[in-house]
Amino acid sequence: MFIHHLSLKNFRNYKSLDLCFNNHINIILGENAQGKTNLVESLYVLGFGKSFRTTQDKDLILMSESFTHISAQISKEDRELQIDFKYNQQQKKEIKINEVPLHKLSELIGEVNIVIFSPEDLQLIKGSPSLRRKYIDKSISQIYPYYYSLLVDYNKVLKQRNNLLKQKSVYDMIDIWDEQLADLGSKIMSYRLDFLEELKKICYDIHFKISQQREVLKIEYISNYLPKNLGDSDVYDKMYNGILKNLKTRLELDIRRGYTSVGPHRDDLLFYINDNESKKFGSQGQVRTTALSLKLSEVIIIKKLLNENPILILDDVLSELDKIRQNQLISYISDIQTFITTTEINSILEDHLLDANIIQIKDGSTI
Repeated sequence: MFIHHLSLKNFRNYKSLDLCFNNHINIILGENAQGKTNLVESLYVLGFGKSFRTTQDKDLILMSESFTHISAQISKEDRELQIDFKYNQQQKKEIKINEVPLHKLSELIGEVNIVIFSPEDLQLIKGSPSLRRKYIDKSISQIYPYYYSLLVDYNKVLKQRNNLLKQKSVYDMIDIWDEQLADLGSKIMSYRLDFLEELKKICYDIHFKISQQREVLKIEYISNYLPKNLGDSDVYDKMYNGILKNLKTRLELDIRRGYTSVGPHRDDLLFYINDNESKKFGSQGQVRTTALSLKLSEVIIIKKLLNENPILILDDVLSELDKIRQNQLISYISDIQTFITTTEINSILEDHLLDANIIQIKDGSTI
C-alpha cells in the first residue's frame, strides 16, 4: 500500500499544498511548529476519518477559512483509490472513495491501513487504561472493520444503560440493556483475545531482539468478568455469562456510581518485563522499547492478516529513541512506505538518504 499524491486545502496551517511521495522513506524536515505533524495528521485522517490529535474536526480548518479538503491517490494490491475528506464550519463531514460518498465512518476504516508512532505513544505503558484500550481497538478495527461497528453499537447501548442507572425505572428495564451489553461485549472480547494471541507472540520476539536478548516481555489482559480458564470451547457463552453475571452482581454499585463498571470498556492491558510490571517498575528505556515493540508488531500483524503492508508514520519519535533503538526501528521498515517527521537528519537517517524523499517544511509550505 502506497500514498502517491496528497493535496491539502485549508488544512491546519496549510493554505494549499500538493505533494508526491516515493514508496519508501519520506522525511518531513523542518523546525518545530512549522507544520510537519499537521502534514502526517492529514494522512491519518484519510485512514480513520478523524485526527489523532483532537476530537474537534473544526480544529482541522485553517483559521478564518470555511472548510478543509484533503485528497490523496493511493495504490493497494488490488486497486487504486482516491480518497477525499471534506469538513466545513457548519459541521458537515463528507468522505468519498473514488467519488462515491460514504454514509458512515465504518465504510472508511480498513481502506487505508496506517500505523502511527508518536511521542504520546510512549504513554501506552504507564498512562491510563483508556490509552491501551484505544490502541487495541484501533488496531483491530483496521484489520476487521466489523469490529469498529461492534464498538459503535456497544457504546450506544452502554450510554443507554448509564442513563437508565439514574432513573427510577432502572429495575424495570435493566435486563434488556444487560443482555445487549453482554452480547456485544462478548463479541468484542472474542476479537480482542484473538488479536492478543498474535500480538503476544510477535511482540515477544521483537522486544527480545531490540533489547539484545536481555528482556522478556509478557502481556496480560485484565478484566473483572473473564473466566480464568476460558478454554477453546463455548468461549462466547462463557464470556456472555461472565459479563451478565457481573452486571447483575454490581448493579447496586453501578446505581450509586451512575455508570457501568463491567465490560470491555473497563478492561486493561498489563506489560511485564522479566516478570516485573512495567507500569510500576519499568525504566524509561524499557518503556520505550515496549512501545516500539507494540507498534512494530502492529505493522507485522497487518501484513500477515491482510497480505499488504500498512503505511507507517513516525512523528518526531526518533529523537525519543537511542541509536540502538533507532537502528532497530529503521531495519524493520525497509519495504514499508514510511513518513518520518524530524527537525534534523542524523547519522542513522543519512544512511538511508538514497532511498528517501526529503520534504522541507516552513510555515505551512514546502521549500
